[in-house]
Amino acid sequence: MSTPDKIRQHLISKLNASHVEIEDESYRHSTHSEAQRSGGGHYHILVVSDQFKNLSLIERQRLVNNALKFIFSREIHAFTIRTLTTEEWSQKRKANWDVRRFTETYIRPESKSELIFVIFTVAFLLIMGILFVSSKMTH
Repeated sequence: MSTPDKIRQHLISKLNASHVEIEDESYRHSTHSEAQRSGGGHYHILVVSDQFKNLSLIERQRLVNNALKFIFSREIHAFTIRTLTTEEWSQKRKANWDVRRFTETYIRPESKSELIFVIFTVAFLLIMGILFVSSKMTH
C-alpha cells in the first residue's frame, strides 16, 4: 500500500474524515539533504472531519498528528495540514476555485523556461479563440 493510501486510510478511520486530499510534493524537496537521508516524502494534506468542530487550529493539527504518528519517522519527512469541518468545506467549495492548487496539480513546470512556455501557450490559445469567435461573428 502506498504512503498516501496509508495516510488516507488512517485519517478516515481515526478521525472519521468525510473527505481527504493528499498531494505528494516530494518532487519539490528531492534535493533537501534531510529528505534524502530519511527517505520520507513531503505531503500536503486536506482533511474534512466534523471532529474538528469547536477546536482551535492547533488542536485540529494535533488530532491529525496523532492519527499519523505511526508513519512519521519511516514514510513522512514533512507535511502541511489543512483541516476543515464539513460545513467549512462546503462553504469553501462554493466560494473558491483555487487557481494555485489547479496549476500545481495539472501544470508542473520544472523550470522558468517551461513556465514561460506554458504562459505563452495559454495566451496564444486565448487569442486564437477570440479571433476565431470574432471572425465567425463578422460573417
